[in-house]
Amino acid sequence: MKYNIYNIKNNINPKQYFIIITIIILIIILLYLLNKYYLNKVKKIDTFENIDTTINENIDTKLAISLGLLSYNAPDTLSQTLQTYKDSGLLDISNDVFAILQKSDKQDDEAIVCKKYKVRFIKLPDNGKMASGFKAIYENAKNDIVVFLENDFVNYSTKQESINFFKNSINFIKEQDYDLIRARSRKNSGEPNYGIQFFSKIPKDEFINHTHLADCVYWLDNPEIIYPEKIKKITPLIGNDDWYTSSSKSCNWTNNALVISKDFFKKAILPHLDGSQNIEDTFTSIWAQQDYKCVFGPGLFTHYRLDGH
Repeated sequence: MKYNIYNIKNNINPKQYFIIITIIILIIILLYLLNKYYLNKVKKIDTFENIDTTINENIDTKLAISLGLLSYNAPDTLSQTLQTYKDSGLLDISNDVFAILQKSDKQDDEAIVCKKYKVRFIKLPDNGKMASGFKAIYENAKNDIVVFLENDFVNYSTKQESINFFKNSINFIKEQDYDLIRARSRKNSGEPNYGIQFFSKIPKDEFINHTHLADCVYWLDNPEIIYPEKIKKITPLIGNDDWYTSSSKSCNWTNNALVISKDFFKKAILPHLDGSQNIEDTFTSIWAQQDYKCVFGPGLFTHYRLDGH
């Protein structure tokens, strides 16, 4: 016997037929709503603005360290920097890479760059220079350990070098109670390096009490031998790179790439970020009066800028 819709209809009573039709309609409505929800979710993710873009099947394998890039009016430089992060595998290491885009004529262009590299971004309504920019990085970082970066610090290191640097930095801060890790590359610091320009020619016996003494790692191979009273060699968790420590009295504050905890930032730095400042102009003398435990070693990031500030 052949069965078709008409046979089925003739073999069920009207009440059963009504229930079947109702179920079919409800299934169609449910599929429609699920499809609409999915499309809206994809649309939101595509904007990458002020949202969580860390959804990744490998999220558990990434390091819990936030990389915050401060950018102003420089989409070409930002694009170059993020490309080096992609090429070096840096975007695959951290579970939280984001950009703070200060208000400028090219802010929307910078946002487009972030979307290209699938990096979340926060657009600020004004340009409060370094003070408001670093504060925004602090406020938007999702992890306790944060790498404070400007858009012109590229990464030419290998993926393994980057992993080693971050793991050592996390260990120094969390397990050994150090306060700040400098993250500018020692072997490839980039141009300009004002430490080399301004201080490398100062006689060693005169430089020993200088607030910028730690910059000597850029021109001295064994600073702990030359300045044993001020600089000590320390042992990293992994790797064979040379790492050093000194007091903040000998390791000046710099806006260059650095790694710190949010707790330390809140205690030692945030109270001094009033108004629109460059930080270095007002905070360096305050920093040098403290006795914070600073660490500097192989570093990771190279200064390289394409377009203007």
